[in-house]
Amino acid sequence: HANHCCDPCNHNRQKIYLLDEQIRHKTNCIRYIIEQETSVSGVASDDCDFIMGGHSIGAFMALKMLPQFKRTQFRHVILWAPTIVNLAQSDNGRRLNWLYSIGLLSLLPVLQTMVSRLIPKSLIHFLLEHGLYAKHKVVRDVTCTNSRSLSNVLRLAKDEFEIVRSLKETGVDKLLLEYKDKLIFYWAKHDGWAHRQCRLDICHLFDQQNDEQMQQVLHNRWIVDEDLKHALMVDDMSKNIEYRLSQRMISWIMDA
Repeated sequence: HANHCCDPCNHNRQKIYLLDEQIRHKTNCIRYIIEQETSVSGVASDDCDFIMGGHSIGAFMALKMLPQFKRTQFRHVILWAPTIVNLAQSDNGRRLNWLYSIGLLSLLPVLQTMVSRLIPKSLIHFLLEHGLYAKHKVVRDVTCTNSRSLSNVLRLAKDEFEIVRSLKETGVDKLLLEYKDKLIFYWAKHDGWAHRQCRLDICHLFDQQNDEQMQQVLHNRWIVDEDLKHALMVDDMSKNIEYRLSQRMISWIMDA
């Protein structure tokens, strides 16, 4: 996401990006990619078969972006561990919301200064979860002064809790039904963010009761993975989660 990683050149001038701004950022990026690819290949943009994937809140962003493009431009939209329903009601959402309720946002300037300037990076390394993959990159990003990454992450999370509510309130219900033929859902069976009730709400939207019925309706485009971890990008590489996801992505591309 914009300003969620270190920006040593300070292109974005420490800007805080909330959810609507992140969606515009992704829309502009994808529109640029389509324009570049079609200009090189000579293929009309309407005839392109792009596959778009969104992980976690990125799935919500991907769905919200779809009306900005012509329907024919995307063959599949893959939603990984999608946090698209009542995010604040998830187990992790409730825990983090409690911190917001006692004034976490008012402490952000102090917290950002402490993490980026005062606390030794070696101590931050030690405090981070044991076994976290790509720990050096995570530490570099959250301690980056130019991007204010930590402030961006926490403020965006607060904005997500306020915006990502029921399917009907956000209009995601209409998007899921309209683009049903293009969607691939890839869930973690046990997920503190994309919680089970989120899956059930979508099942009920399609007049189904459980995962097995959804798999029949979507023709195996509804996948619930026992081993998938929500924070897959920083998970232990020995679990081969990224490798397995890459294999699935290749098969989806080939099928398309």
